Amino acid sequence: TYSKAMINDGASSYKLNQDEVTYIEILELALRFKANDDNALRVQLGESVCNFLDTDRVFNPLSDAYSRIQNFDSDPKAPILYAANAFESFLHQIADKHSISLSGRSGIGQKSDALNKVISKKHRGMIQYISQVRNAADHGADPDENGDIWEVSEATAQLYPIMVASVIKDIVCREDCSKLVV
Repeated sequence: TYSKAMINDGASSYKLNQDEVTYIEILELALRFKANDDNALRVQLGESVCNFLDTDRVFNPLSDAYSRIQNFDSDPKAPILYAANAFESFLHQIADKHSISLSGRSGIGQKSDALNKVISKKHRGMIQYISQVRNAADHGADPDENGDIWEVSEATAQLYPIMVASVIKDIVCREDCSKLVV
């Protein structure tokens, strides 16, 4: 659906797009969009941060979240889930760097708490936002809200990956550049 090769008819029903475009042209277009997402993320993070990040576990899923921003209608939670998974992997990367065990810690919030000696209080506060949005998007009924289910707004889905990338960059800058940035 991202490349528009298939059209969503709703209710998980899809049909092939009958445009006069070859599958090779569709694939080229999809690859060009993906390259643009990678470049946008690389520009936002900067080369030194990109070099620090685990490409497979952090950069690529975060870039996928950027790709999902443009396809909000098909799955509004996708940008959040991809970015949150990338961020959780980032926390593991920081823990590994400092030889801190995250065993028995589930979720972004608990992992952030385990890293309180190496991640600043301000950054942990920002991480709480990341954690709360992910939980709202990923965990169904909320017992604190009479069992209601949170909906993901378009604005939240579009801004979340950018916010995650910004917090990653800020934490890496504090780690490697000794700069306090928020």
